[in-house]
Amino acid sequence: MASAPIPQASGTTIGNMTEQGGLVAAFDGRESQTQAQGAYHTGATDGTVGKDYGSGVAYRVVRWRGIGSSDFGWNNQPGNGACTVHLEWSDDNTTFTSVDNVSVNQVPGLIDRIVPQATVAHRYWRLRITGTTGDKRCAEAEFHQAASIELLLRAMRRG
Repeated sequence: MASAPIPQASGTTIGNMTEQGGLVAAFDGRESQTQAQGAYHTGATDGTVGKDYGSGVAYRVVRWRGIGSSDFGWNNQPGNGACTVHLEWSDDNTTFTSVDNVSVNQVPGLIDRIVPQATVAHRYWRLRITGTTGDKRCAEAEFHQAASIELLLRAMRRG
């Protein structure tokens, strides 16, 4: 299925990765960022970074991308071992449901995945980084929606 990125400037950032570059750094289009530049969460608890697309706005995410920091990956790999990055949705920003996850143990830890199960549109989407030790880092996060035929035709014309 063809996909198109949901514009990075749309919606409001959500999550607890507010240190260093903060949540907005994960949606600034810069894929190569150090831990000091990207979204960051101190401690062994889960780190979260995502978007609230607003009241009455919902997206059906069919693909997602994520990149850990250029110097320490998602969880100080390989020193702290592998961590797991989950794609999750919510309709109330309280209860989240995981629709995909992948274990990473490299720097920067590029993830580019097609959502393996059909989902419907939701208001909130986020990445949750889990690991037993270490701070959590995210240089960039992207959520993609199914591409409409109009988007595909425009892209083909641009060649």
